[in-house]
Order: sequence, then C-alpha cells, then structure tokens
Amino acid sequence: ENFVARKTIGNFVEMAGLATFHLSPLMLLALFSDAAYGSRAYLHELADELKKTGVIAEDSTIDKFDDLLDALADVSGTAATAFDTPPLSVEAMRETVRQTREAVGAVDPTSVLPKAEVDRLWKEIHDLATSEGVKPFAISSAVTLYSLDKLGMVGRGTLSSVKVAGSLFDRHVIDHYSKALAAIQAKGFYATLAETSTPYIEAVWRNFSSEKPTLTEELLSGKLLGKTCGTVRRWLGRE
Repeated sequence: ENFVARKTIGNFVEMAGLATFHLSPLMLLALFSDAAYGSRAYLHELADELKKTGVIAEDSTIDKFDDLLDALADVSGTAATAFDTPPLSVEAMRETVRQTREAVGAVDPTSVLPKAEVDRLWKEIHDLATSEGVKPFAISSAVTLYSLDKLGMVGRGTLSSVKVAGSLFDRHVIDHYSKALAAIQAKGFYATLAETSTPYIEAVWRNFSSEKPTLTEELLSGKLLGKTCGTVRRWLGRE
C-alpha cells in the first residue's frame, strides 16, 4: 500500500509542480538571487535538480536563466514525455522572469527579501526534502500548492495560467512559503499535501486534458485515483 500511495501522490505532485513551476519557490528564489544579488549558485542547483527529475535534458548547459527557459521550452525529459501535453508554461515563466527583473531594477531588493532570507528558505526546502525522504522539487511543489490554496488562486482555468501579482515582491507570498514549510516541518510532507491537494485535481486535469483517454486521465479520473484514494487516505492516517 505504501508503494501505491507514494507513487500516486508522487505523480500528482510532479504534474502540479510542473504546471505551477513559474510560481515555485525554487524557481523564484533562484531567479531573485540572480537578479537581485548577482548569484547564480541557486540557478545551477535548480538546473541540476531539474536534470535529476527528468524535466530538462541532462546535457543542457545552463549558465543563465534564459538558458534554463530555453531548456524548458525543449522539454525532453521523462517527467514531461509521460503525458500527451507537457504542462510547463514557458510563456508564464518568461513573464515571471521579465517582471522580476523589472521589479528588481525599480526598488531596493534588500528591503523586499534580504539575501539571508533567500538563503534560509532555500536551505529549509532542501533540509525538509532530506528529512522527508523526497526530492527538493516535491517540497517546492507542495509549498506552491499550499500557498496558492491560502491565496485562493485556484478554481478557474489551468494551473499554468495562474498568476500572483508581484510574486516574491508580494510579502504575502513569502509569508505563505514560510507557513507552508512550517506546516511540513510540523505535520510531515504527505499529511500537509493531503490537506491542500483536493482543489487541484480538476485544475491539474485541465492542464493535460485531451479528447481521448490518457495516462493522465487514468490517474486523475476515478478510473485510477478512485481505486487508490482509499489506500492513500489510510496510509496518511486520515481514515
């Protein structure tokens, strides 16, 4: 049962994480660190994580954020090719990059998000990934889902079309990131995800839907999810 539950939840987190990648803390923190502080260390770590996850090609050369966007536009990894329609919205990511760069040039970024806080959030994501036995991408995705749920941003359209005005320049976003990480620390990754995942099933489906049944439909419709949701709930201790 544990394997089935982990696999089902892992697939869901992967799909939702790809669909909301333009709002994920891993991307936004790496972007902000580059744009505000001229450090690309987190960009390189992010690129390595995406290669390990299979989102971008292992031979991709990522020296700047534009390289990452180009690699994402040419998605060829296993994470995306498992589905008929890749959920990544490169257009949304390019817009996030553009807005962040413009905002950094218009204000004092240190007053918005000090480098020490960027480092703290980044480290906490990776520390939690280690303690929970999941990838940093999974923790980042769970944080994004938690934050969007609290911000009330899900309900219409696809997840890849969701926008949060200001991104990291909206203090509410940072606060929700911190609260999400605190929740995962206190309750665990799977329990926190169980509390916030329900509104996303339909939204994730809209990111992948096509006219004929697909692996995604099997996963997100009652055909497969219905068979495993009881197992997942029992495994999470919710029954």
